[in-house]
Amino acid sequence: RPVLSLFIERPIWNPLHYVKAFLLFLCTNKTPVLSLTMKFPLSLLLCSAGLNMSSSKHPAQKKTPRVRLSGSNTGKCAVSGACFSSLDYGRHEECTFTVSEGGVLEVISFDTEVFWEGGLTDYLAVGGEDYFGASGPQHVAVSTGDEITWSSDGFDDNNAGFEICIGDPCVASSVSSDDGSDGYYYCVNRGQVDGIAGSCTCTCPSGSGIGGPNCASCA
Repeated sequence: RPVLSLFIERPIWNPLHYVKAFLLFLCTNKTPVLSLTMKFPLSLLLCSAGLNMSSSKHPAQKKTPRVRLSGSNTGKCAVSGACFSSLDYGRHEECTFTVSEGGVLEVISFDTEVFWEGGLTDYLAVGGEDYFGASGPQHVAVSTGDEITWSSDGFDDNNAGFEICIGDPCVASSVSSDDGSDGYYYCVNRGQVDGIAGSCTCTCPSGSGIGGPNCASCA
């Protein structure tokens, strides 16, 4: 950080001005110019006073295969590492994916036939819930041994299919170098972390005056 220096238009003897200037410096990393008439937004002062810039270490998350095809399967169902799919699927597909290690589902793409009154459709069943159309099982938790089943009907109006991965849920970290590749994502000041390792996001609390992709600065 640059050395803090204050350029003052005229002598100021009120110590509150210096406190405000220092808080502004911490929040914006800029050198402020003070005058007797300078005013600071309340949200900026609250944000500056509340920022948490601490750093701590964390254990590494393990990376292992997460899913496999099990039983008799028909069609274009496939697994690759922690991901499973049936892209450009056809009629009468029946597949079972068994979770080898629990985690959270991250939908890469999901586009199947929409349910209709006849009761037939193309759907993915996860934890007792059927997913079809454009509503995939985003961020649904699965456990080791869970079975995820896929079924398509006998009609030709098939869609693009689906691709879904199983991963470690993202965890908030106070280490600024954590980019989410191992599940730990730099997200501070009460930011909400979502996603799985490799695709983490950080959402700042509404109305707090805190912003930035990691909630580490003033909005």
